[in-house]
Amino acid sequence: MVYILIYIGVIVVVIIGATLWGKFDPKVKATNAEYEKSLANLKNEDDTTVGLNNESNVDHLNTENVLYRKDVSGLMLYFKKMNNMERLFNELTNAIRNGSSVKQYLIDANIMKDQNTMRIVATGFTDISSFLKGMLEIKENDELRKDYNACLEVINILDKSERKFKEELNSFDSKGLSERYNIEEKNLDIIYWYDFILTRVDTHLKNEKSEIDLDNILYENIWSHADEYGRTHENRSLEDKRIISQIRILCYGHIYVCLKNFTKKNKLSSLKVLHSKASLYGAVKFALFSGISKEDVMEWFPTLEFEEKLITGHSPFEKLIQSLFKNNDDKSDFSKKIKIIFDKEERFPIYELSNKMKSNSPNWFKGPFYIKDGLVESIETGNKMKLSYLEKSIFTEIQFNRVLIEKLFEINIKREDFEQPFLSYLVLVVDSGTSWFESNNKDAFNKLFKN
Repeated sequence: MVYILIYIGVIVVVIIGATLWGKFDPKVKATNAEYEKSLANLKNEDDTTVGLNNESNVDHLNTENVLYRKDVSGLMLYFKKMNNMERLFNELTNAIRNGSSVKQYLIDANIMKDQNTMRIVATGFTDISSFLKGMLEIKENDELRKDYNACLEVINILDKSERKFKEELNSFDSKGLSERYNIEEKNLDIIYWYDFILTRVDTHLKNEKSEIDLDNILYENIWSHADEYGRTHENRSLEDKRIISQIRILCYGHIYVCLKNFTKKNKLSSLKVLHSKASLYGAVKFALFSGISKEDVMEWFPTLEFEEKLITGHSPFEKLIQSLFKNNDDKSDFSKKIKIIFDKEERFPIYELSNKMKSNSPNWFKGPFYIKDGLVESIETGNKMKLSYLEKSIFTEIQFNRVLIEKLFEINIKREDFEQPFLSYLVLVVDSGTSWFESNNKDAFNKLFKN
């Protein structure tokens, strides 16, 4: 009992200390004052009022979030477009600093009078919260955090579907799954994994080309997530890979189902579904190529769709190469070389190879790999020659890396920049690959390389 009281006392002291530190520490006070000043400077330069019930303004905004930076300047631009939301935000922040609760403010402001108004205001505060979140990621601030939390509370009170979604999301049985699969419960923190989805959506919105072919973006993200897991965990044991994929499939599967069940007809909701699906199927692909059985994966997510595109995704880099290869209108020297270097055969990352194929590869070469023997053509000598799958893989990368290095020098990349890991690897493949051919296939070396 004594230890419990001491423990509670320590917590209270820490809370009080933290609060006083925020009020009296000069640096913290200056930061808070700077934030409050930035909000005070958000003047209404347009007196035209946008009606709360003007739904088109909200929908229009959701398609243009990509234009706004997630900082104070972005918030100012947003308020210029949605000046009624600026008024509501200022009223809310003043109310909570004068002792009012968020719910009482919403009642006093007559916002909770009908469902349509509640939904539109919730959408506006969702937009504002995304700016505040971006600002907090740049720099933590007590007052800004208070405003951000207030916005989240508004959304939770007004938007019933959002509230139901959060309830469904938090119904995830982390304790039961932890006991069933012998996983540490902290690794099944559903909010932690949901934050990854929100971050991926935010990154998507910042991409100027984010509107292009969402199906293609889905498949590229599936491939990219699986590729990241494959490279990061290539040398881990099968049991480690099983746990890594299992945690992600359980969590992303639950998030994907919740988002699908409560999706709204707007861009943000659609992107959350897209990125949760890409995260889920990226983990599924990683599990399958790591040797986890289909039956196990189905146990973790029973409604899995075994559609080939969803299971495999596609490499954005390989797709780019193939598009250059097929483009007959591009007559540039670079395009001509690409068409000599590559063919229509698919290449695979090292983690998708069989153990036997991996063991045949020199340890300095990390792929990608062809899995069939094939004909190559040398840019240097013009000679053509049939090579084994491994020789073809290495020779293709030698030629491609040479072209890349030439291009990098053309744009004034300096020699010392090649000490960076990615650039140094380009040089390693060219140098080690050339020596490897000289030692392992003298005939190919003589025909494909200039002496």
